[in-house]
Amino acid sequence: MNPNSTFTASSTRRRIFEELEKIAADPAYTTTITHHGRPLAVILSYDEYRRWQETVATAADPLLVRDLKDIEADLKQGNILTYQELFGCPQPGLGEIAKGEIVYRVRHATQ
Repeated sequence: MNPNSTFTASSTRRRIFEELEKIAADPAYTTTITHHGRPLAVILSYDEYRRWQETVATAADPLLVRDLKDIEADLKQGNILTYQELFGCPQPGLGEIAKGEIVYRVRHATQ
């Protein structure tokens, strides 16, 4: 199945339900609607739409973006400890972790 399709605004009425069925079958499937040969709108699954909203919100938060860039730099430099290295025991399953203990990030003391 082609993960994406494009059709004109004038054909929207006759194709909309077919496109919605494709999106229901494959949430990554998107449909672009064109008008006068130019992209006008995109139809995508609600879950995909929510993911895009979260991405936009993340990108708009300067503190979070800075933290993500710091984490990326730490990863590239190898300055991240595993759970095992940090606590001396294997990481428990998510069901065993209390709220607030899901993410651990530690910089090496040599920085």
